[in-house]
Amino acid sequence: MHGVGDRRALSIGVSRFGPGAEPEEEGLPAAFDALPFAPDRARAVAEIMGRFGYDSAALDKVDELAAASLSGGIWNAARAAGRDGVLVVHVISHGIVTRSGALFAVGADGCHHPLTDVGRWLQDVADFEHHPRTLFLLDLCHAGTAARLPWQPALADGTGRAWVIAACGPSEGAFNGRFSEAVVNVLRAFADREIAIDPARRHIPLATVAREIRREVKRLAEADGALPQEVTGSLVDISVDPPSLPFFPNPGFLESPRTRVRPQVDVGVAPSWTTSTRPSTRAISWSGRPATARSPAGPALAASAAGGGSCRSSPPGWTATTRCRCAW
Repeated sequence: MHGVGDRRALSIGVSRFGPGAEPEEEGLPAAFDALPFAPDRARAVAEIMGRFGYDSAALDKVDELAAASLSGGIWNAARAAGRDGVLVVHVISHGIVTRSGALFAVGADGCHHPLTDVGRWLQDVADFEHHPRTLFLLDLCHAGTAARLPWQPALADGTGRAWVIAACGPSEGAFNGRFSEAVVNVLRAFADREIAIDPARRHIPLATVAREIRREVKRLAEADGALPQEVTGSLVDISVDPPSLPFFPNPGFLESPRTRVRPQVDVGVAPSWTTSTRPSTRAISWSGRPATARSPAGPALAASAAGGGSCRSSPPGWTATTRCRCAW
């Protein structure tokens, strides 16, 4: 997957909403609260995507776009990226689930529309290969609905082209743009190499990105004493090799014969031949899961199937001296 084409990212933040639906229409609210933080969050996401080589932008004049026009920018960006490119779409707005169970993004007119059916966005990407591989970062209430669609298990082997990291579960709310804030914080930490990925990996595993965002959302909610929300991601079959997805280039990648071989080794076998090291911080293993480590006298890193380890409680003889979390 070395030959990645154009990288495009589009961030859509809707802050003001019109009168919306009539009160009797499908039980939906007659008006939606303003989201004054949405434009700033959208710009921040667009900016951080630039650090990963994306031609990125926050959609202009979103507060003038009715629901019928909201998705036009997505498909323009998809055409610009092309079939061999990658696209990241970030949306922060209100989200509603209709009586049929479909998730819709709400436009600046306070309405939903067939063209803001989020499941339809994903299905179009999945079904038509002229679209680029696309990651949807959805900061919407009920956003997890888009990660649990009936057709998605058929693509849980990692071959799908449409991927989701959602702000909350299907039945939950998303609050105060916290998910978007967490996305920026986590991607900045990766870009600054405060979270260092195994240099054998050309790209940061998407599962690693999703887990770090989930932890950061939880941290932000706890710090604010706010209601919790559980970040929800695309389904993946654990019996297949983790998919190598090119959304986030690894800033610590090193090209060498050894690093070309290491990602091909099963994570259960790898610890028997790794070079000894003395990590002072939390590790991310080759599978993208957090890793644990043995004392300096033993083998260096053992991959953790449980996905727990952290530098906050280092084993005897280790000192956590930096914020960087490493993987080797």
